[in-house]
Amino acid sequence: MAKKLTLLTTKDIVFLSIFATIFGVGFILGFLGFIADFLNVTSQDNWIKNADGAVQEFLSINLSFLEWGSIFLVTGASLLALTLNVIAQREQVEIEKKARRAQRLQEASE
Repeated sequence: MAKKLTLLTTKDIVFLSIFATIFGVGFILGFLGFIADFLNVTSQDNWIKNADGAVQEFLSINLSFLEWGSIFLVTGASLLALTLNVIAQREQVEIEKKARRAQRLQEASE
């Protein structure tokens, strides 16, 4: 018996895209923060460290790119996992409904 693949709804695609983007931004910020700490140039030529300081000054929050990246990375991964879990649960409910329907039809035909 071939299983019919269910398609993702538009809402699922939108949520997955948003959360994957948050995860990606977190990865990029974390990578930039890591590189800024270990870039082997003078402090005036370290453009990543200069941008990090400018962002800290602009936001008035003392968090570096590495810390922001960690926050976005954990948030995006958690929300992605939660969304995928919801999609899997919905699929499992549909499979159980079809199984109960098939069982009722089989009992009615006997």
